[in-house]
Amino acid sequence: MNRTHSRYSMIVPVVGQPATLDDTLASILRDLPSDSEVILVHDGAFEDAYNIGEEVILVDAGTGRLSSLFAAAFAHCSGDIVAVVRPGVELSENWGEIVGERFADPSVGSAVPIIVSQTKPDQIVAAGVKTNYHFRRMLAGRGSKLAQRVFGRLNPLGPTSWAGFYRRSVLAMIGDLNFKLEDHYFDLDLALTLKAMGYTSAIMPGCVCKVNRPALIIREADMAHGASAQRSIVRHASHESSFSRGWVSFVAEIFAGVLSPGAFQQAMGRFGASRFWSTDNAFAERVNEIVRRKQVIEKTGLRVHEQELSADVSAAIEHRRQRRRVA
Repeated sequence: MNRTHSRYSMIVPVVGQPATLDDTLASILRDLPSDSEVILVHDGAFEDAYNIGEEVILVDAGTGRLSSLFAAAFAHCSGDIVAVVRPGVELSENWGEIVGERFADPSVGSAVPIIVSQTKPDQIVAAGVKTNYHFRRMLAGRGSKLAQRVFGRLNPLGPTSWAGFYRRSVLAMIGDLNFKLEDHYFDLDLALTLKAMGYTSAIMPGCVCKVNRPALIIREADMAHGASAQRSIVRHASHESSFSRGWVSFVAEIFAGVLSPGAFQQAMGRFGASRFWSTDNAFAERVNEIVRRKQVIEKTGLRVHEQELSADVSAAIEHRRQRRRVA
C-alpha cells in the first residue's frame, strides 16, 4: 500500500447523544486525508441537530452493541484503512501520515495509537490490549509514563476499541464482524483473530491521542471478565488446550477467591459462557479455515483476494455442515 494514497474510513460509534462528540469529530476532520470518509454509526437515538450529515455518513444500526455498530459501519466503508474512534478521544495532529507509514508494511493488520489523559498527558491510559494465560483482557502500558519510553516492551496484541486502525482487506476476510461479544472484549477478540490469521499489530509512539474521561477506559478493563475470557478460550485457544485451559483458569480463580471475592466472581462467570459454546466453536472453525486456505494460496505465490476467500470459506463450511447433517 502506498502510504501517500491511503484512503481512510473513520468509524465513530455513538450511543445516545455524547457531549464529547464534537471534539472527537474535529480531531478527525482536522487532518483527514483527501478521498477519505467519516462514518458516524449510532443506536437510533442520535439527533443531528447541526446537520453534520452534510460532512459525514450517518448510519443507524438500531443497537448500542459495539460489534454491531462496527459491523453496520463497515458495510459502508470504502477506504484502505478502517479506524474506530469513540467519542471522548481526540486524535493527535498528523495522525494520517503516522498511520500510513505503519500500513506500508503488508504484514501489518492493525496499528495501535497511544491514549493518554488530557489532565495527565504524560501518563499512558492504554497502548492497546493484551491478555494472559487465562485470557483476561488487559490494557498494555496502563499507568506507564511516556517519558520512560516503554514502547519497545509493550507488545500489544492490537488496538483498543477506543482508538484503533485496521487494514480493511484483512477485516473483509473475517466476514461477519458482528461477533456478538461483550463490548469490553470486542477489541481483544478482533486482535486475537488478526493474530491467528498471521498479521501483526504495529504500535505508533508518535500518534498520541487524548481522552477526557480515562476512567471509562479503565473501568472497562476492570469489569468482570469470567464469561468473556472463557468464550475467548474457545474461540482462540487451540482445540487441544481450550478445555484444560478453561479448567485451570476456573480452579485458579476459585482458590484466588479465598482472598478476593472478585476472583471468585470471575470463576463463576465462566459457567455462563457454556451457552455460547456452539457459536464460539463455529467462529473458531471459520478462522481456522481462513488460515488454512490463506496459507495454501500464499504457498502458490498468488495474491490473496480477501472477498473471494471469505465467500469461499463460507461455502466450504456450509457444505461441511450439510454433510454432517446427512451423516
